[in-house]
Amino acid sequence: MKRKLSLLLVLAMILTLVPMSAFAATDNSVNKVPKVADDYKFKKVADAPQLRIEEDNNDEFGASTNKQTFRLKLENAEWIGDFDSNSSDVFTLNNGTTTTKDFEAAMQDLQANTFVTKRTDTTVEVTVYGDDTANNKIAYKIPMLVEMKGKGDAKVTVDPRDSVISGATYTIAVGAGGDTTASIDDVEDFTDNVTIKDIEIEETNVGALGNMTGSKIKLKLPSDFKWSADMKSELKDSDKTNASVEFSGGFPATPSVTKVDIPDDRTMEIYVTAQESVGSRGSIFLKGLKFTAKSDAEYGDVTLDISGDDISSADLVVAKYCDYDVVIKADGDAKELVSGRMNTAWSDDDHKLQTLIIKEEVENAWLTERKTKVEFPAWVKILGVELTNDSDKIVSVKDIEGTMKPGSKVALTDKGDNYVEFTVVKGDGSNGASKGKAEVYLKFFVSVKAGKSGDIVAKVSGRAVPKEGEVVLGKAIAPVSVEANGGEVRTGIKGQEIGDIVIKEAKKEAIKKGSLQVELGDGVEWATTPKVTVTEGTIDLDEEGIDTDGSVLTIPVDSDSSKPATIKITGVKVDLDRTIPEGDVKVEIKGLPVVENNYSKSGTEKELKDGYFDEATAAEGVVATVITPADANTKAKAEVKFVIGNAEFQVGEEVKTADVAPYIKDGRTMLSLRYVAEAMGVANENIMWDGASRTVTIFKGDRVAKVAIGSKELMVNGTPVMMDTAAEIKDGRTCLPLSYVAKALGAEVEWEGATKTVTLK
Repeated sequence: MKRKLSLLLVLAMILTLVPMSAFAATDNSVNKVPKVADDYKFKKVADAPQLRIEEDNNDEFGASTNKQTFRLKLENAEWIGDFDSNSSDVFTLNNGTTTTKDFEAAMQDLQANTFVTKRTDTTVEVTVYGDDTANNKIAYKIPMLVEMKGKGDAKVTVDPRDSVISGATYTIAVGAGGDTTASIDDVEDFTDNVTIKDIEIEETNVGALGNMTGSKIKLKLPSDFKWSADMKSELKDSDKTNASVEFSGGFPATPSVTKVDIPDDRTMEIYVTAQESVGSRGSIFLKGLKFTAKSDAEYGDVTLDISGDDISSADLVVAKYCDYDVVIKADGDAKELVSGRMNTAWSDDDHKLQTLIIKEEVENAWLTERKTKVEFPAWVKILGVELTNDSDKIVSVKDIEGTMKPGSKVALTDKGDNYVEFTVVKGDGSNGASKGKAEVYLKFFVSVKAGKSGDIVAKVSGRAVPKEGEVVLGKAIAPVSVEANGGEVRTGIKGQEIGDIVIKEAKKEAIKKGSLQVELGDGVEWATTPKVTVTEGTIDLDEEGIDTDGSVLTIPVDSDSSKPATIKITGVKVDLDRTIPEGDVKVEIKGLPVVENNYSKSGTEKELKDGYFDEATAAEGVVATVITPADANTKAKAEVKFVIGNAEFQVGEEVKTADVAPYIKDGRTMLSLRYVAEAMGVANENIMWDGASRTVTIFKGDRVAKVAIGSKELMVNGTPVMMDTAAEIKDGRTCLPLSYVAKALGAEVEWEGATKTVTLK
């Protein structure tokens, strides 16, 4: 048993040493596998697929006396030739570099014998001979002259029958149903009448339409459309160039149109004659078809019903009936712009919006001789415009900045506007632009006001367009945002600690090189220089140059970021003066790194027309909340009585004298603010006078009252209260309507007309 197993192993090893090519005497292949009708006949050698049987090596078939016999068996097909010794069917032999001969003649040159014999409808037997001429590899090319017998693959099997021919099965054709497809390159938009694009009716398989003798093609429009009156004559007259029926592809000879009939205004019948296609699929092109909308036609797609002899029924959208309209759209996604930018190169990506496309839905919808207006939000200023050459349907655009040709780019002379107006010159086929529906592609370059965020919308209007339209061309983002803890602080106290301040970049390179400024609100100053660090991203700061000056913290930035950066300010201490009302303390981010398009206050009006704005803040946030300790007693410390015209006033049982007696003005009791405040228990240090602004401020418990001489606006805890009599100076004292001041400080006021006495409680 072991010896037998050893012998088997030895034999297996010997077999593995034999080259595999030794078992393959010929290299067989099929040159093409056409898709044809399921009853198609391959009648011509030039059209039929060919089975090629070629020696792998020279003299594989041996000498000319060596006889090789094999069979070819078909599936889903039958042979159509009579293959006997007298046959002249064109089976061919290619002797190396010699010319191709008739198969039988070539065989007779080698040896007289029977070469091809038809055994059954699906089987032939082939006899061939070798050729031992030096360097002469033999290749037999056998055309598959067969008739298809149904749908699916037609195959030929090479049966070697002990010859040196390699056996295998090959697909030679695919049988399919006799179908056609209908298509159109483009759908025309129209308002009254239209000449549609060419319609192609194409065979899905070679021979699908068969022999078209007087075949009918039927075209039917929807009920609210009708064929043009001249269609019948134009399609039949070969001299007409606008309308015609053309044949292409595998149709042989010269097809023709025998008749065109329009039995009713929406139905057309075209009768054609053409031989069956061979070799390749045939196509029928219907060109220059014209129809008109009836008076009651509805807007929308126009679908043509296509049918006929051997033609697959199809519903094909060939046009769109519409009202006069103009398409307004963006040529892609909105561009993201950082607000506050102003570069020397106004036409770079920092200012570029997405391209605006304005085009006619139908011809003459856009009244190009009238002006079209493109307007942006008030916080956007146009720096320049480019008329791109994406369309060849206009010659020029006028009035934006002179006359612009496609491909030109101009800077606006006046860069203070947020709109442009223009007219366009359409192409007429002779003036340098194509005739047809007008199209304009405009690219705008803009400056965006600092701190602004949101969609940059272009509004298209004017007498030239049938209706207004809007489209988003850009999205503005603020370069930075501010976050803080918002701790509580009190007025009049220095060195108060508040939480960290965090500045975050919206995207890389949003903060440019220069001095970044962090500015606190009025009445708040930096007590010390805080610590500034970069906690995320990559941005270089000059830490040695970080400094404070009053309410401004300056952070020198040495280079842009390559990743969005986060700057953290810690150890923040602030000083508050006593004039700040309750409420939020804000911080603003300013400076050239985040705002480039802010004009200086010493600048001229021209600077505002060059794309600059009067906004210096890129972002703001709340860093603290001012709270004032509440006094439980906001009333007067004792009942106070004032008598009109009498300088003496009574506080409880005590009598005091004012240097200005109460008086009546505009029906209101006017009294010196200082004496009212003293009567209410306000200490002198809580009454502050600012000579520069001629403003007096009083602190009473949780109340802060502030008023300027000559003003009727009394500010109470930051909220304006309108008085009906203005504050004024009398005898060197600030006098106000008594009732307003008393209520502002939390007192109740009573008036006794008989004695002209005012009582504060």
